[in-house]
Amino acid sequence: MDLPKLAKLERNKTFSGPGVYVLKRANKPLYIGYTSNLQKRPYKRDKGHDSRWAAILEANNVELIPCDSLDLAKQLEKELIPKLKPKYNQRLTLGPADLENAWRIVHENW
Repeated sequence: MDLPKLAKLERNKTFSGPGVYVLKRANKPLYIGYTSNLQKRPYKRDKGHDSRWAAILEANNVELIPCDSLDLAKQLEKELIPKLKPKYNQRLTLGPADLENAWRIVHENW
C-alpha cells in the first residue's frame, strides 16, 4: 500500500537523528511518536503498532521535530500526547486505585 503523497515528500527532507513525529490529516494530529531515527521510523510498519499504521494510512502530512537526544524526544512525546490528544494515541491508563479495584473484582469472582 502506498504512503500518502505528502508524507513521501516530507520523507525526503528528514533528519537521521532522534526526534518526534506527528502524523496529521487536515492539520489535525492523528498519532505522535518518538524515534531514534526520524528518517525511517515514521514510515516503518511494526507488529503491535496497528494504530500507528492506521494513522500512516489516514495521514496526508507528517511533522518532524528533531531533538538533541532520544531522552528529549521521549519527553516531548509525553508532553504532546495529552496536549494534542491525537486520535490513535488513546491508551487506557490505570492508576493505583484502578488496579486495586481490578484486583478486588478478580479476587471476589475466583
